[in-house]
Amino acid sequence: MARAAALAAKAEVSVDSETRLWQLVQQLGRQEETIDARQLLEQLALRPPQVFVRHEEGNAMVPQSDVGAAARFALREWDRRNAGRAALRHARSGDQQLLDNYFAGGATTRAGIIDAVRAMPAKYLPVFSHEVEARLGDDDGALAAEFAHALADSNLYVKVLAQSRSDVAISALNRLTKTLDAPAALAVLKTALQRPEIASAAAFAIGRLRPQLAAADELMWRLLADRTLGATAAAILAREANRHTLARLEAIAGQTDNWWLQQRARLALQLAGNSRDKR
Repeated sequence: MARAAALAAKAEVSVDSETRLWQLVQQLGRQEETIDARQLLEQLALRPPQVFVRHEEGNAMVPQSDVGAAARFALREWDRRNAGRAALRHARSGDQQLLDNYFAGGATTRAGIIDAVRAMPAKYLPVFSHEVEARLGDDDGALAAEFAHALADSNLYVKVLAQSRSDVAISALNRLTKTLDAPAALAVLKTALQRPEIASAAAFAIGRLRPQLAAADELMWRLLADRTLGATAAAILAREANRHTLARLEAIAGQTDNWWLQQRARLALQLAGNSRDKR
């Protein structure tokens, strides 16, 4: 830390000195926090770029290295680590302060707490799960998703998929097929088909269950006739089409009583043919 402080205090800067200071700040951020180190990084966090070079693809001058940005990043990492450690302490004692800190905290605090939840033994979590479920609407759903993963909680998964932010929900449905057994995963994913912004992603997750679960395979065939998800089902059936699948698609494509289903079957056959041509 002394070398970083000395370089920061220099009146004159150069490419070499600024690069070295930037490296030292990064190293400092990977070490355990101390009072003196935090004070130094808080000072450096306000430091504007000192050395500029011409961008290789234009005439603009850009920072050669940004010590201030490196210091701000290091401080965030310390704060994230501290939040995670506090969360682990609270979890061990069953202290609801864990949730209070999460819902009152900013992005860095929340990230640290989620890191801790992801890493801690699942035995610490049930005491908090009811409150996490009750407060699902108070955030983007990321904490509830982590609880659902850790506890393999189908009911909580259903609520996460229904109420969380769409990107969080999509991430959750992609993970739940590895957390729950296939029948339980399918039951949860069926509920996600009712939410338009994640329905296609849910269909693809169901598609991944087809090799191990006949019910998932049959559901995909029913979705082929769906006005909204039919094209998605066609793509899923085409992606790993075997002779049995192709024969069934050809039979559907040849029928005339359901025009919509017929067109989706033809689309699947076309996609399957394109896929084979690329192999």
